Amino acid sequence: MNSKNNRRKRKPLLGPITMASSMTVSPKGISSSHLNRPLQLSHSFRPYTCSSDISNPAVQALNSLLKQGIGFIPATHRTAEDEEAMAPTLRPRSNSHANENADQRLKRVATHHISSNWQKQRFRASPSRGLYNRSVDCYRNSLFQALAHIPKVVNYFEMHHKYCQRDDCVACAFKNFTEDYWNDSTDDNVHKALSLLQAKMADSRKFRNVQWIWSQQNDSMEFLLTLLKTLRGKVHPAARPIMKELFSFQMAESLYCPNRSCRKVSSQNSIHNSLTIDLNNPRPLKDMIHAYFARDTRPGWRCSHCNQYVGVQDRVQGVRMHTSPDILVIDLKRFSPIGLTGHMTKNNAHIPLKQELDLTPYTVNNHPSRYQLQSVVHHAGSLTGGHYIAVCKGPGDGWRQLNDQTVTETDARSAMNRKDGFTPYILFYVRRGGRACASLLDDVNVYLG
Repeated sequence: MNSKNNRRKRKPLLGPITMASSMTVSPKGISSSHLNRPLQLSHSFRPYTCSSDISNPAVQALNSLLKQGIGFIPATHRTAEDEEAMAPTLRPRSNSHANENADQRLKRVATHHISSNWQKQRFRASPSRGLYNRSVDCYRNSLFQALAHIPKVVNYFEMHHKYCQRDDCVACAFKNFTEDYWNDSTDDNVHKALSLLQAKMADSRKFRNVQWIWSQQNDSMEFLLTLLKTLRGKVHPAARPIMKELFSFQMAESLYCPNRSCRKVSSQNSIHNSLTIDLNNPRPLKDMIHAYFARDTRPGWRCSHCNQYVGVQDRVQGVRMHTSPDILVIDLKRFSPIGLTGHMTKNNAHIPLKQELDLTPYTVNNHPSRYQLQSVVHHAGSLTGGHYIAVCKGPGDGWRQLNDQTVTETDARSAMNRKDGFTPYILFYVRRGGRACASLLDDVNVYLG
């Protein structure tokens, strides 16, 4: 006999259900008059009908297929006429990214998924902590505290450095330190996490290559740049570009060639991790930033058209930020060498600071670049015998002064301008506006290629 004839045909538990323009329903529990009867969803019941309308056969059919029934409620009581009448009063959505170039869009897409806000449920009642100073640790501790008070830095390591198992990983040690710093860990645990972080940094290749001497006072700015390179080298390769985009930015310069046979303009882009402001002519920070972008000289360069070397006296037609960072580091150049001796002297000039900076006029295409002050590293004394402290804004927008293990409440005015011998040295500004408002899926696809 044919095996096909012996095959038992299984009866379906429910009759055919087709969900298209019509739906044929024949479940158990519905009277025979409704079996195999097409039900028009758009006509049998309105989508705005309440779930209490259980007499509707379509609702009974859907509820019989599920463990819990589906309830339909109206999303709005407004009609198309109401929305049309309200249209003149609605504010149109502004497209602040309409004029951005490809590099600006790539930078924005790379970092816009990292939140700029604090996750307050993680914090204890009095969040900011002091750190123990072993006589020469202040230049490092003040930077660790300043970075730990930048939400995007903390959130970056929490998102992109979760599953590393390497024993020598500096990024793991930094993440563990920030977690202990903000949660309910004891001060002893925070000190152990900090000691482990410093030990792993001392064993890292970046610090060994520069022959860093841990037992003496050093420059915080040099330490910061080496620390960022070390952290970027230890995170997952896929996350390295994201961290780079957090701090780095490109400067675009238009250089005018004085060669009579050339007379062309060359464009050169250079990558920076900080904005270094010279203090030879002390003025308010806003004016010195304007002078930085308006400068008309540049160290020697080579024309890309005629290949002629051009000296420092020649003119620069324009300096602009081709891309702007999410975290802007401003280095007030306090220390400079004296002659050929190599000794460093400090410039203690008073520099009036601003809590908010708008660098939009200095960017290519006027790309929105507005910043708000988040952390300041102050210095007092000389390079070899001074002291560093940090003044930071933490959760709740409260400012705190962090002087070794001592934490005191303060305000923004004290963070920017002090009268106790400390001068602002390193400024950390964060971009205002939080996450970008563009389409998430489209931007991620553009970034991942």
